[in-house]
Amino acid sequence: MMDINSNGTSSLSQSVKLPIIVKVIGRIVISVLIAAFGFCLAFMSTVGPTIAPEVWAGDLDMLIRLSVLGLGFLTMIAAVIWLVFPMLKWVFTMFKEQF
Repeated sequence: MMDINSNGTSSLSQSVKLPIIVKVIGRIVISVLIAAFGFCLAFMSTVGPTIAPEVWAGDLDMLIRLSVLGLGFLTMIAAVIWLVFPMLKWVFTMFKEQF
């Protein structure tokens, strides 16, 4: 899969580059969509009137809002980790193969 150029450096062949590029762009698009959904959840938790003020003296509303806020932030963090970790792993593997 790795071609050796005349100057001794290795490069990926054209047939291998396209699937890698498609995979990276797909990961970026999916991560942005998941992070946008997490942002919407976090934003949604702070908007609107009290959900059920007569239940638990309004504490149920705070529990629901904090749960949705936490879920939104966890979704955004998970999207970033899902995007960055495999790319760092790939870069480390490429770096390790060169030296």
